[in-house]
Amino acid sequence: KASKTDALDEFGTSVALSRDGTTLAVGAPYEDGVEGNECANGLEASGAVYVYVRNSDGSWRKQAYVKANPPHRDDGFGSAVSLSADGSKLAVGAPGEASRMGAVYVFSRTEEAWSPDARLVAINGQLNDKFGMSVALSSDGDILAVGATDEDSDGSSPTNNGMQNAGAVYVFARNLSGWAQPQY
Repeated sequence: KASKTDALDEFGTSVALSRDGTTLAVGAPYEDGVEGNECANGLEASGAVYVYVRNSDGSWRKQAYVKANPPHRDDGFGSAVSLSADGSKLAVGAPGEASRMGAVYVFSRTEEAWSPDARLVAINGQLNDKFGMSVALSSDGDILAVGATDEDSDGSSPTNNGMQNAGAVYVFARNLSGWAQPQY
């Protein structure tokens, strides 16, 4: 359970485990906490992700409470989560951000601390695309696929919005200068 439970947080909407099963990410897209303070409700449906690690005795402890930076009302942060195989990289979908245009946040773990790595958006993002409704990280955490279920392109070009809610997938690759978007 979340350390602070509230009605309608929908803790467990999305979950991801590291390959060895020692790191668990749990999305709660309707959680209302304020940045850095899960006990202060003030941003309705901004969302959160809770990261747990497994102790040597088999018990679990919360390692982190992760929010978008900055969080906004109705972001839905945590609607989708994915971990790299070693559990050191975390991708989080926020399909409600920016009037449901959507965004994906990538975080990296160093020892016990999670820090933001990137905020990714679609090159052709428009209102109600829901970019970030699904996310998948490669085992090394250097390739990221992002689903946008309500993207409207008819397939002839990323900007030709002739097919309502046709959907799209975006594939990002990490390189030396950050994240590049090689595939739409």
